Amino acid sequence: MLVLFTILTTFTFCIIGYSCGNILFGSIIAKLQKTNLRSIGSGNIGATNSLRAMGKTIGLIVMLLDAIKAYLAVIIAWTIYLFTINKWFPKGHELYTMVYLAGICAIIGHCFPITYLFNLIRYGFKKQKTLMSIGGKGMSCTVGVIAAINPFLAVILIIIWLTVFLIFKKVSIGSICTVLFTPSFTFIREINLQYLFGNGLYNNSLWFIINDSYTANIYLFVGIFMLLTISSYIVVIRHISNIKKIIEEIKIEAKSK
Repeated sequence: MLVLFTILTTFTFCIIGYSCGNILFGSIIAKLQKTNLRSIGSGNIGATNSLRAMGKTIGLIVMLLDAIKAYLAVIIAWTIYLFTINKWFPKGHELYTMVYLAGICAIIGHCFPITYLFNLIRYGFKKQKTLMSIGGKGMSCTVGVIAAINPFLAVILIIIWLTVFLIFKKVSIGSICTVLFTPSFTFIREINLQYLFGNGLYNNSLWFIINDSYTANIYLFVGIFMLLTISSYIVVIRHISNIKKIIEEIKIEAKSK
């Protein structure tokens, strides 16, 4: 019976995450500003296009809110976990990774919201451009999820993003490079020992991740690695149009030379 309850609780984490992801702040704020994001720039309702359409201040607000909703999805899941699965299986440390499914589903919900699914069912992939404009590209949500897993790692990734952006002057390149680096940091002991599998509210519940037990709990790190790899893959998929544009620009530059 406890196994069934655990499965249902885990499914609840996914529902919570996907529901949080469906709160598209770019679209909400654009409507309040009486701005049609679909007709501006890339047509996307994410933070980057919001910045392009409504200015830096609003763009940064959208970026922050998108990160917070993904972070809160994990926090809500953690709260539920502590009063359910954690009590049912007090020594089931391998089950901690279930909490982060809420974060991954928040990213999925942001990139592929319910309206995306309805349009996909209705039109298939015939209206690819319309489909790609529904939902964001997931970078802000990814940072929010990583901040819940490891605040230090989130800061490092923001620094990487800023560095790449300042070099290439392209948000998309910064985002793609950052998410590609993300999973590899999971296994850097010095970054992860204090905060991995914890956050500002619940660090004391994860006391077992200490120097001596790092290797013993390697399967947990593998689980987080897989989840971060999935989130990175989603972000890269949402940037396919940007990748194509970058390749075209490189070809044009090569021909001109």
